[in-house]
Amino acid sequence: MEFKTIQLEREESVGVVYLNQPEVRNALSMEMREELRIALEGLARNEKVKAIVITGKGTAFCAGGDLRTMGDSKPFQGRQRMQNVHRLVLTLRNLEKPVLAAVNGPA
Repeated sequence: MEFKTIQLEREESVGVVYLNQPEVRNALSMEMREELRIALEGLARNEKVKAIVITGKGTAFCAGGDLRTMGDSKPFQGRQRMQNVHRLVLTLRNLEKPVLAAVNGPA
């Protein structure tokens, strides 16, 4: 799968996920959250991957939620955003492989 907001690599038995929007300090947009979840699920199914590392491109690991996408949101959109985060957190929690954060810069 081609990703827009993350970059996925495999180095031997380690899957490396790069948050790849350095121009916004890797702020977590809805799209990035969804791509991250999909990538993690794929790495979980890959028997060659024994561990996963998440890191950021550029000078920041992750600025947190992307505030640009929250300004005029309605309650329904806020609920969707929270459900999206919940799915990502559950995916991380349920992984049976070790996940490491290689925090580079502000987080």
